[in-house]
Amino acid sequence: MKKCLVLAVSFSALACDCGSAGSGQGTKRGSSAEARLVNLLDQVPAAGAGMVIALHDLEAAMLGVKAQMERVAKAIDDPEKVKAAFKDRFGFDIFTTAGWKEAGVDTGAGLVVWFGGAEAQKDWKAFVLVSVADRKALLDVAGRLAKREGAMDLGAPVAHDGGEWIPFQRTLGQKTIGAGGVFLKDGRAVFTASGLKDLALLNLANGAVSKDALYLELAARLPSKGQGMVFATRKAVVAEAKGAPLLFSPSGWIASFAITAAKLSLDSAAKLDSKALKTVGQMVPEPLAVPPPPDGTAIAVVQSLDAQSLVTNLVQVPQFAQVLMQLEKVLGSLKVDLHSDLLVHMGTTWSGWAGVGEGATSLPALLGSLFVGADIAGGSPKAFITTIKKVVEDSGQKIAGLQVSATGLTYQHQMGRLTIGVEDGPRLSVRFGAEGKGDLTKSRPQAKDLLLSGKDRSALWFDFQALAKAARAGAGMAGATPLAGIITKAADILAQADYLTVTSGMDGAYQTGHGELLMK
Repeated sequence: MKKCLVLAVSFSALACDCGSAGSGQGTKRGSSAEARLVNLLDQVPAAGAGMVIALHDLEAAMLGVKAQMERVAKAIDDPEKVKAAFKDRFGFDIFTTAGWKEAGVDTGAGLVVWFGGAEAQKDWKAFVLVSVADRKALLDVAGRLAKREGAMDLGAPVAHDGGEWIPFQRTLGQKTIGAGGVFLKDGRAVFTASGLKDLALLNLANGAVSKDALYLELAARLPSKGQGMVFATRKAVVAEAKGAPLLFSPSGWIASFAITAAKLSLDSAAKLDSKALKTVGQMVPEPLAVPPPPDGTAIAVVQSLDAQSLVTNLVQVPQFAQVLMQLEKVLGSLKVDLHSDLLVHMGTTWSGWAGVGEGATSLPALLGSLFVGADIAGGSPKAFITTIKKVVEDSGQKIAGLQVSATGLTYQHQMGRLTIGVEDGPRLSVRFGAEGKGDLTKSRPQAKDLLLSGKDRSALWFDFQALAKAARAGAGMAGATPLAGIITKAADILAQADYLTVTSGMDGAYQTGHGELLMK
């Protein structure tokens, strides 16, 4: 079965990389994103679909992908060489409308990939639907890829359901081995790694995804349709659980995305049923205020999380239960109870960050200005500190560099200074290394999501400019070795991006999310 992917996998890869346009027959290039998307999803059966990737703005997405590819390729190689390699691999220029037209695909009509079937997820089938601009050109490309990927040829057409099925096959003596094919009907082509009998999954008798109630409900939660959309049905959610309890799995999940020369963005929404909503509500309460990270922060994350509730729910998962038992044994040897001595005292909003100072232009300066910090708001941080101090005292061992006070602990190590203390709020404060100064959300306003305003429950921040600066400073450690060049190249790649922000929140019974990667 693995060799039967042939052209279907190739087109799937292109789909995932390039975005897409509208629908099948009858779609106009000037129609709205909503209309193009509906026309695409009209071709996907709701009954069998598990995961659907519908790309409705291929031509715009190609421009974005090409720009991103050239940006990264320029940092590591010649972009023209990279484009030539892709063209040699697929047989046409995947980054231009002319290239797709040469391959017989109508870029103005769209592309959709879906996975599903009546069987278990491991037996799901994959289908790639495109609109045909030139039948002969499309089959020529299919033939070349079939031969290159699986040493196969196109078989003789077989009439099926008002169209034609053209198998990919290999003849060995008197035995013919089939591995997927393409189904042509009404100006559309469906590539699949499956056989003729599996085309029955394309039956739309029970309705299309475009009219599925869950899809319509979730799609209405998205701020825009982007260039493409991914829809995971309840079938996919259950399959992904792989037998584990669906503690907080959604009824379904949807996301729209866009790729432009300036940025990559994604919006998502998931619906929780009543049980999952209750579970998530316990684990992710209303966030408390935590201080913003300092200037120079390269990576930061803030999460509303009730650790005790998380452990209580995850203990239902056998694998986690085993790990928890081992942890409780270790803590028990220290005379510490995980729940009554630790979890019950933990706060419910967690914030952590790491970064380097402005003067990190060399390895010594990098190490000297490195800072790591964390804050946990809420709970009983004084009681938590009391537990830690008790463990230290009960050990009866003198730890060099450790100082214990009424408000916390300080440990001086050759790598840096670690402090754990209690702040007003109440808040547990952890700091290591240099003292971070300033307010990141003022020097980098794009990081304001870390303050968890509105309905947000978590936020992630990556400053690629700061990471690139740290990588260049760290390259000095490699001296004149080839590793230094590799690290420098990695820094150049990082420097192509400006920042990444990812947020998630709760809006009634819905989990919402947004991600944005801005290029420099």
